[in-house]
Amino acid sequence: MGKLVNIETLDLKQSLVHEIPIEISKLPKLRSLLAYNVDKNKDFSLTRRRGVVIQDGIECWGIMQKLCAVEASDSLVKEVGNLKQLRRFRIQKLTSKQGKDLYASIGQMPHLRSLEVKAINGDEIIDLQHISSPPQCLQVLSLMGRLEKIPDWIAGLCLLFVDMPSHFMDEIHVQETEHRVGPRVFFGNTKGINGLSVDEVIDSAIFD
Repeated sequence: MGKLVNIETLDLKQSLVHEIPIEISKLPKLRSLLAYNVDKNKDFSLTRRRGVVIQDGIECWGIMQKLCAVEASDSLVKEVGNLKQLRRFRIQKLTSKQGKDLYASIGQMPHLRSLEVKAINGDEIIDLQHISSPPQCLQVLSLMGRLEKIPDWIAGLCLLFVDMPSHFMDEIHVQETEHRVGPRVFFGNTKGINGLSVDEVIDSAIFD
């Protein structure tokens, strides 16, 4: 693989590849790495889509624009900040401990338009509030994990779509409806959101 120095797109979707060989770091012109496998037998799960494991050395991908989907590691969440041309990024199996380094890296991606972050399990907290310099081009945000608060910086963006599964989320305010058909979820400032999907909320979401 290391001999394919001119390759720009590596599409491994729905393949059995789970670990990317270290030789891939020798592909300096690589712009897109699309590598994930969807288990269609699972309706909704953190493990429905399996990403790939990438070895150290991704800082060499200076022109990478699409990286979907990778499994988090202590080194990757730090090195990905070097990919300043990223437009689309999906990362899975993130732990709360790794989050701090990941959020620092995301703050170095000024061109990022689509971001998906999945925790390793439903108990791990995703706290995007700690992104000091949010990508101003961000249009799509998908979070799967324990979410305690919608980041304040969302109000300053013009997001086209936000996806936050409710049964992994610590709801900020919950109110029973008159007909008791289910809870309504009250969020903070969401003026920057044009579309919001919150799975498994029976009644409608209410916004300030």
